[in-house]
Amino acid sequence: MGRIASTCAICGRTSYDVHRCGICGATVCSRDFVSDIGVCTRCLRKGLWIGDRGPE
Repeated sequence: MGRIASTCAICGRTSYDVHRCGICGATVCSRDFVSDIGVCTRCLRKGLWIGDRGPE
């Protein structure tokens, strides 16, 4: 079986190594993906990844 290339939703590059953002669901390349928290750089800039709350 061959690998399927996909286009990054942020930079438009075609890549075999793509990831799905955990917030917006966009398919992004590894350059635009933060693997530690599982979100794309667009959501990271907007601050949408902040979900862990401290003790209240």
